[in-house]
Amino acid sequence: MLRRPRPGETDEELLRQEEEMVARGGVQPSVKLVRPDKRKTDEGAAPGPGNKDAPKSKFAQDRATKKKKEGIKDQTVLAESVLNVPRAAVMGRVVEREAALHPPPPSQPPWCPLPSPHGFPQPTTLTSLVSLQTFKLGGSSYILQGDGVLRNKSEVDEIHQENLGRLSAMSHAERLRERQDLLSNMSEEQIAFIRSLRKGGGKLEMDKLKWMSDMPAPKPLKDNEGFVARFNFKGDILPYNADISYRQALHHHGEEPGRAGYSLDEIFQLVRSQVVQQRHQGLSILGEIFRNAKEGLYDLCLETPLVQLAVEAGAVLLLRFSLDDASHLVYKDGVRALHHLVASAPDELCLALAQPWTPGCLEAGVSSQLFASDKTRQELAKEEQDLKDHEVIKLDVVRALVGWTPSSGSDCQFNPLRPRTYLLEKIRPDAETVTHTIGILTRVARHSLSAAWNVASTPRLLAVIIESFLPHNVSQLLTGKSVASMSCVYGVPLRHALHLLRVLAAKGRQLAALLVNTHHIMDRLLVYVALEPSEVSMPLQEALLLSQEAYAMWSVLLAYGLTKPVESVASFYPMFVRQLVFYRDKVPLNLDQHSHKFNYDVGSHLVAALGRAVQVAATHSLLEVRARLNQGTVAGADGTLAVLPPPPLTWSHLQDLPCLVETCLAKWLSQLAREDSHTTYPALRLVGSCCTFLTTYYSKWKDQTSYSHEECLSRTENLYNNIISPFINSPVFIKLLSALPSHSSLCSSLRPGTSRDPINLGSLGCITEGGTVVPIVQPSSPFPLLTPFSTLLLTLNTLHPALIHPTPDRLLESEEIAAYLKKVCVSPRSLVSQWLTRAEIYFLCNILQLAGTSRSVGSARRVLFHEAALCVLPCIHKGDEHLVKELLTKVICAPEFTCDLAEIARGLGDMTLTDYEPLKSPALHQPALNPSQMTRNVYNALASIGNELSSVLITKKELAASSVLVSGIPFATNSITISHMEVPLILDQFWPLTPLKYGLKSRQKPQKLEESSQSKPEEILTVTRCLQMTYMGLKHRPRILLPASASHSSWLQHLSLAFLSASDLFLDPAISSYLQGCLVELLGKGGYAKMDLRHPIDCFASTSEWYRSLVDQYSGVSYGDSTFALLLITPLQQHCPKDFRTSLWGDASDALQFLFLHPDQVKRFIPLEQFLNPREEDEGLITRYRAAVGTGIITAKRNPLMHTIAEHHTHHFLARGDDKR
Repeated sequence: MLRRPRPGETDEELLRQEEEMVARGGVQPSVKLVRPDKRKTDEGAAPGPGNKDAPKSKFAQDRATKKKKEGIKDQTVLAESVLNVPRAAVMGRVVEREAALHPPPPSQPPWCPLPSPHGFPQPTTLTSLVSLQTFKLGGSSYILQGDGVLRNKSEVDEIHQENLGRLSAMSHAERLRERQDLLSNMSEEQIAFIRSLRKGGGKLEMDKLKWMSDMPAPKPLKDNEGFVARFNFKGDILPYNADISYRQALHHHGEEPGRAGYSLDEIFQLVRSQVVQQRHQGLSILGEIFRNAKEGLYDLCLETPLVQLAVEAGAVLLLRFSLDDASHLVYKDGVRALHHLVASAPDELCLALAQPWTPGCLEAGVSSQLFASDKTRQELAKEEQDLKDHEVIKLDVVRALVGWTPSSGSDCQFNPLRPRTYLLEKIRPDAETVTHTIGILTRVARHSLSAAWNVASTPRLLAVIIESFLPHNVSQLLTGKSVASMSCVYGVPLRHALHLLRVLAAKGRQLAALLVNTHHIMDRLLVYVALEPSEVSMPLQEALLLSQEAYAMWSVLLAYGLTKPVESVASFYPMFVRQLVFYRDKVPLNLDQHSHKFNYDVGSHLVAALGRAVQVAATHSLLEVRARLNQGTVAGADGTLAVLPPPPLTWSHLQDLPCLVETCLAKWLSQLAREDSHTTYPALRLVGSCCTFLTTYYSKWKDQTSYSHEECLSRTENLYNNIISPFINSPVFIKLLSALPSHSSLCSSLRPGTSRDPINLGSLGCITEGGTVVPIVQPSSPFPLLTPFSTLLLTLNTLHPALIHPTPDRLLESEEIAAYLKKVCVSPRSLVSQWLTRAEIYFLCNILQLAGTSRSVGSARRVLFHEAALCVLPCIHKGDEHLVKELLTKVICAPEFTCDLAEIARGLGDMTLTDYEPLKSPALHQPALNPSQMTRNVYNALASIGNELSSVLITKKELAASSVLVSGIPFATNSITISHMEVPLILDQFWPLTPLKYGLKSRQKPQKLEESSQSKPEEILTVTRCLQMTYMGLKHRPRILLPASASHSSWLQHLSLAFLSASDLFLDPAISSYLQGCLVELLGKGGYAKMDLRHPIDCFASTSEWYRSLVDQYSGVSYGDSTFALLLITPLQQHCPKDFRTSLWGDASDALQFLFLHPDQVKRFIPLEQFLNPREEDEGLITRYRAAVGTGIITAKRNPLMHTIAEHHTHHFLARGDDKR
């Protein structure tokens, strides 16, 4: 047996083993390599089992023999051909050879669509199958044109030009004749061949031509039938049957092919497209749509607000993703669309117009309705970290843009503001994208204090904005080109960036200090206010707007009394004086007003900043004394009072400013008083700023150590007699007063623009429904002057009470004021919650307080002022709590405004016709007061009513914070922004009974063991004063407290809180008397028929819950009180919901036995027919009537009214059943 070679054997041993193997022979290899012949011959087949001899037929043997012979022949020929081929090297010399005459067939070029301005590729021409075959042969025929024969291109061109020349020289008839000659000399096959070369062939393919046919007309609409809105590229809604050419690219959609434009769904599809041009076009249209929606252009066209539809469809995420797109066109349009979605340019413009003449120069916070709720905001703060991005968007869009922590998928905090930093710092976009990005950040900063801190704390965001768009060095503007022609605004001061910083600074003292101390914003502000517009190549408008924004920013920083802004006032004092001298000598109000428009705006903010400086200087003496005595002024974080150093600006530093401002005011008021003068909004705003400055100066002067009473009286008399009084007596002033109703937000019937806002994205609603700007900031509005002018009058009258008493007051006695107040009293006040309405409310409060100090106003006019005060009180916004106290104590509860009540108190009025006999009650105390007595008691207790209500309706903390804001105390000011509230108003229309709500809520809390359930004397006094005020309003001012549009049901539910808030209040004789008197006024004059009782007040979830609480309270503590019983049976009228009757006659039937009212008692207040008709048809309720009578729960002697009701309905129900049978 042969053995295998092993490692280590020598060559001799291997050779010997090879010889042994060869000698033995017959050894089969373990592996056999077979190379089968690819030529299929019989000899080439490998032997196998299938090739064994087998019996074949004769025909098969002949066929095999023949096939074998043919194969041998072919194999021989093949072998001979192979042998005859000479051998050659694999690689030889490269020899240049002549190319073939026919060029290779051209390859089809790659498809590359041409760009289009509409975002769609240009259409390509479709070809038939015949043309494709022709295309494979080439662009032309070599045989007919001879391209393959003539190799010289010039010869081809010469022949072609010669042919064209001969054809152009021939007439049309000659061409036809030559064509006919050619056709006559060719056969039909040749003609058919030539015609087949025609591009497109002769076959008409209708399916491919359908797109060229006319588009189908839109189907006709039925009457009042809606349709899907379609938009053009500018965001305009197109008419349903608009006849627009298809060349405008507005028909590239599948649905409704006959209608031009794109629906919102189709625009979203474009935004999601993979084609850059389509994404760019979709975002561009979306931005235009959002801009138009914020301007109110769609309010009267769409059933559902468009912004709400877009947000619900996911527009926020689409726009956020577009900001990260690689194409600059896409992220540019994405930033623009996001800006128009979350921000509101009209709101910002209206806020700018309202500055600085609105009281306090406060800024507005803008958040969503959900975030404005305290309860929802606290829940969101707890659960926000567990929410995903789309869930946060559903709650608050702006908060989602600030940043959140996803519930899963990422451990790090996601801050969407960081990419904006990268965009501004690294990509450096164009001017439009920069301004839109800053606008988005401004809207985020307005949202809340936390959002503003997120903007300020984003790494390098504020640093990039300040370094890039608020540069120290403006030398490039001195010799460079105009900003309007710059494609890049980096290195150019932008007012938009200053506006962002002003909104941030207005949010809080710490943010303002951050801008001053960390970012050194004052150094830049000083450069901009000192910038001479004529020396820079910026447009004059831009330069003045920059100065205006710089003064506004400076004013905000002075509101906190920060050190560097205050020091800058002292160092720049000569510049201020020079500016005021310029305005005194060079800026008129009656000449060339259009060219001075921006000078007016800059001047108004300049004077406002000086007014803030006066407020700071006024605190110097106070803080100096406290610092000397080591007395604390402001509470620190630990609650201890901190000693503050006095500001580096004293009262003596600003002594020259009041004289200059008074001179300017005298000049401008005299120019306005001319009959030929034309008032403009910027001019009135400038004069109003002067009035605000003088108000601040004179109100602060009395607190200074240098105050002289005689000098103050002399200067106020001079100001009033020589400057103010001539203007009040001028026709222009009467013209301004006559414009009040048409520019009043309280008198306007416009609907608020906030109705178009989604619940997760709010706005100020400065554009009302229909696209109209709120009336108070329209170009012809008189409020920019009248509001600060009235404040100045009130301040002067406070300092000098005898100032206007000797002469009739032209302002208070004017018919224009009377007409305005009457319209305020009867108006729907639909814009009362709008932010800018605050300015009008201040004007009304000033007028009403002036009326309280004037002796020349008649009694009839005083009653009108009293009604107006009752109207204005529930319109006061949060943040102005001091106005509530002023109106309550000085107007509403002032005896001089209630002359009609005074006559009744003195017995001069006759009330016998309206007197009624009070209900007698089995309670411990009998209500014995009639209407005359109650009115007399109200009049005598007016002062106590005003003080009690003002202390209950407003907390001391709210009153102090409001006084600080309106007075301007810098060291006590922590913010000058009023946050967005769910309910922006302090009081509602049921404000006299609001303390009863507080009592009910405190009763619902768990009581301590040592507390008594009896009412305290101060609680009884508070409820008495509330009911007295309610009775005065319902009895003597029903036009105000109980108009035709008022809800009698809500008044009844609020009045019932006197029974529910305590178990013994209604047993007090005075409270019981006024409860009965208020109930009589509610039910009188058909008020009983207006009790629908379908909507609950905010203390209860439903009216059924309210009534059940009332029944339980009556059963437990009523003692069968007649007034309580009268209120309890009022919902049992047949027109009221059946649930009340079912509740009382069913589960709470135990209370029926305590209802002792007699029909004769009730019908003096409610007709008995209200309980008897229409007849009861509910069989279950009839069964309960019969059960109550049959079991003796009610009897005719003890419960005559309830027995009469049950017997009446039961009798008629049974009689009707007998008639049917």
